[in-house]
Amino acid sequence: MKIFFVTSYGFNPRMRNFEEFIVARILAKRNWQVYALARNEVNRTEHVYEEGIDIFKTVAILPGIFHIIKILFFVRPNVVHIFNARNNHLGIIAALLCKLTFRQFIFS
Repeated sequence: MKIFFVTSYGFNPRMRNFEEFIVARILAKRNWQVYALARNEVNRTEHVYEEGIDIFKTVAILPGIFHIIKILFFVRPNVVHIFNARNNHLGIIAALLCKLTFRQFIFS
């Protein structure tokens, strides 16, 4: 199974106890392919692989949109999980793309 997390922040060593990072680590330990997209706090784009999670961190919205499209159409995750919908601009775009392409997605 493949899952794609979209959140407005997180997925760094300082925020290990945030629920999206905990859930992603648990699923990665259970042999899920886990992908994550988050805004980066240090104003640079990064792509890291940490604890079984393929994490893309972006500063701007446009590279984030390209990454969402790349994951949705080439990786084809079974579920897209969007965290912090209120302040997550990339999450709203991911939800719209999921709806248009008939993919399953979850808000929390």
